[in-house]
This record gives sequence, C-alpha cells and structure tokens, in this order.
Amino acid sequence: MPQIQFRLFEHSDALSLRQVYESAVSQLTVGEYNLAQRTAWIQASADPKYWLRVLERIQPTVTLVDGKIAGYFDLQPDGLIDHFYVAASFAHQGVARAMMDEILQRAKLRDLSEIYAYVSLTAQPFFTRYGFEVVYRQNVEVGGQQLENACMCKRF
Repeated sequence: MPQIQFRLFEHSDALSLRQVYESAVSQLTVGEYNLAQRTAWIQASADPKYWLRVLERIQPTVTLVDGKIAGYFDLQPDGLIDHFYVAASFAHQGVARAMMDEILQRAKLRDLSEIYAYVSLTAQPFFTRYGFEVVYRQNVEVGGQQLENACMCKRF
C-alpha cells in the first residue's frame, strides 16, 4: 500500500504541479473531451508566470505518494475546490480518494456548511460518489473551444 502524504505548496513545486495538471487533462479526460478541447484547456494556463500566480492564489496542498508528487488540490475559505488533479501515472490508485477524504475533513474542521467545485465531465462520477450533486451544467469557452462542466455542491 503506497504511503500518501500532504504538504503545503512551495514555489519550487510549480513545474511539477504543471506536469500533474497537463497529464491529468491530456490523458485522463480523453473519453469526454476531444483533442482540441484538451489542448485549449492546457494552453489556457501555459504561461509560467500566469501558472505561478494561479498557484499562489489558490495555495494548493501537494499530494505525495511515496515521496513523489502525485496530485494537488485546494479548498478555498468559501468552500470552493478550485483545483483537484491527479497525475495520470497515479490514477486509479486511491490518490483521488485520499485527497477528497482530506478535503472533507478540512471542510468539517472549518465548519463549512457546503463545498463546491466546477467539475469536468470526467470527474463528475467521482464527485457524485462523495455526495456532490449537480447544481447546474455549463459550457465554458476556453481558447475558442466549448468545454462542458458542472457546478457540483456537497452540503453538510
């Protein structure tokens, strides 16, 4: 059984988290989004300075499996999960489960009444298993491509 740990984001993690993000989007969403959509999704935050600003804003938690960066997530003060990504090479190994369990524990410690996220078609079944419900569906334009997702919410 792999050892999963969490730690705070450090600036030196930016490239590794970018690799997690790109592998997740390019490889794990193939069944729901076409190549043009996945490419636009990745390119939307490709500028390294922009990417670092995103990470600084969300202050993600880095997920380590046996000491290697396997994913990252955040939980904002208002209950928003802005980013939730697992590297493709760590998919289907319990990493996302551990990350969601950690988010739920943190939400309860913060006494949040609800948490929510804008969830890709790929991740919606996973979020549903954790008690999230679709509030509304939307199409978001990214790089000239329409990407469908859903605002999903879990109430405590």
